[in-house]
Amino acid sequence: MSLTYPIADNGTDALTAPLGHARTKSSARREVGRSVSFETEWLKPDPAQLEAWQGDIQIAISNGSAQAYESDKGQPVIAINYWKPQAQAPVEVKRPMAGESTEKRDDHADDLYFRKGRTRTEKKAQVDPNQLDLFGLPKKPE
Repeated sequence: MSLTYPIADNGTDALTAPLGHARTKSSARREVGRSVSFETEWLKPDPAQLEAWQGDIQIAISNGSAQAYESDKGQPVIAINYWKPQAQAPVEVKRPMAGESTEKRDDHADDLYFRKGRTRTEKKAQVDPNQLDLFGLPKKPE
């Protein structure tokens, strides 16, 4: 089974009764119809809860969404990762200012690293031969 995370409002629901499962943020957003955030919650079940959740814990561990640990006192601790749906925020409409483009521009990492837009076919500027000499000319002995 592939790595999937439950969609839920809290860690207990993510473990016992998730709304669904999703691998990526975009697929979780599509499934619930609103924005989601990735959360990690540490659950410390008492022995009765641990026995009731045993099957759910094993399923979550096999999906890759949970890890089982033991506290310094020997008590079980479950770390559950899940997608948490956010409260529906009012949509803010931004009107373009005069002279501003209305087309949507996709942000790419290439813009961060390659601002000059140089391509492979462009020739590089000639390197000054003195630039490669780190220490200058050697001193002549007297």
